[in-house]
Amino acid sequence: MSKLSRSDVRVESRPVRLTGAAAMRRHLFALLTALAVLLGVCVVTTEPVAADVVGTLSIIAGTGQEGAATAGPATASKLNYPHSMAVDSSGNVYIADSMNHVVERVAPDGTLSIFAGTGAWGAPTAGPATSSQMDQPMDVAVDSSCNVYVADPGNNMIMKVTSDGTLSIIAGNGSQGQPTEGPATSSALNYPNGVAVDSSGNVYIADTGNNRIEKVTPDGTLSIFAGSAPAVCDPYNFCNPFASRPFSPGTATDVNLNSPKDVAVDSSGDVYIADTDNMRVEKVTGGVLSVVAGTGSWGAPTAGTATSSPLNQPWSVAVDATGNLFIADWSANVVAKVGASGVLSIIAGTGTYGSPTAGPATSSRLRGPRGVAVDSVGDVYIADTFDYRILKVSFPAASVPAAPTSLVATPGNGSVSIAFAAGSDGGESITKYQYKIGSGAWTDAVGTSSPITVSGLTNLVASKVRLRAVNCVGNGAASTSVTVTPRPAGPSIVSA
Repeated sequence: MSKLSRSDVRVESRPVRLTGAAAMRRHLFALLTALAVLLGVCVVTTEPVAADVVGTLSIIAGTGQEGAATAGPATASKLNYPHSMAVDSSGNVYIADSMNHVVERVAPDGTLSIFAGTGAWGAPTAGPATSSQMDQPMDVAVDSSCNVYVADPGNNMIMKVTSDGTLSIIAGNGSQGQPTEGPATSSALNYPNGVAVDSSGNVYIADTGNNRIEKVTPDGTLSIFAGSAPAVCDPYNFCNPFASRPFSPGTATDVNLNSPKDVAVDSSGDVYIADTDNMRVEKVTGGVLSVVAGTGSWGAPTAGTATSSPLNQPWSVAVDATGNLFIADWSANVVAKVGASGVLSIIAGTGTYGSPTAGPATSSRLRGPRGVAVDSVGDVYIADTFDYRILKVSFPAASVPAAPTSLVATPGNGSVSIAFAAGSDGGESITKYQYKIGSGAWTDAVGTSSPITVSGLTNLVASKVRLRAVNCVGNGAASTSVTVTPRPAGPSIVSA
């Protein structure tokens, strides 16, 4: 029977004399460790969560003081409860500056200008965007032709501003009420907070007060995309988060949403929903809604499996070209990332309410972040609403993934299941894992998370197996080898 080498088995020792029950536990652990070695099982310490690359936070707009916006250097201009932003292909940042009743544009050189709105509170009018009033614009989205879409909840409308600065109404008749399918400009809306647009020109609306997501096709037809029934909210959009609204994933139009504040759409046409008072983020694929983050309970987001982490009122969502999801959790004062493998990590904020500081993004406080956006190179923008600023988190150039660590092999019949701790993804989502048996070729594994199964092994014959991760940059570093001997599954021991 083969044995594992000393490098394959690690039992931690401490220079402490143990007596009584503690000594008995130590001896029992040693006996179990020896048994595990005889059975071909690896013994390791606890497995850490994969670490993301830490981004650098900088301030790109706002002084930290509430007030009217002024054209010129963006960091010298006041803002007034900015709720969201969007970034076009040229790097222009559009800001929904809600209580200033305008949308601003920050050029790549850092110059701020008024893009839409007069600064006066009122109903919008078709024509030049800077001649039209608005009422608390909360969200913006931009398409590939640089058309900008604005969610104006105070007017219960969605507007479109073309690249030449012309404003038009594309959804909402100005009244607060239930949506009706058909011509989008003939339908009532109820405090729509969020807007997104896909590559085909379909516009998605987070109709917050109606607890629904609507879709408007390029020909102007509105339909219900997700959400089953409206809630009763007052004119100021106060909806009772404790209202009895049973939640169960399934057909999107049969699911109860609870005050959804934002939507985002990825390159495949999947739609993500910040279901704020359900404390979840959901995804709609082919008309079916599933949960991608959150347990439905209030709490601080925690690194690990996204669906096992609580959320504390996720307000905004964004998704990048490689499928990474970003969540602005305003009550938790953090921005979280969910990779393609479903693992959540914190990319900005300490969880403590306070003014942001330039430097490592995870070392900076935030003050109620209500907006998140991502640009074409993967940099993340944050509307730090209660600090009256727009922040940018820049990441270093992506690299190949780090090697998996802490391998735990559980033998099976002609196969082995290998659990592991993922290393850094290098700044890009891990697309697959590969394994290598001895000096053989690298083979694609099934799945993008721990554990993976290696098959085609010979029972009672020891083999050395390595793992590596792959992202869009290339093949990652190989792990240290783990020696496995296939047989019916035995116990796996993890140290306390």
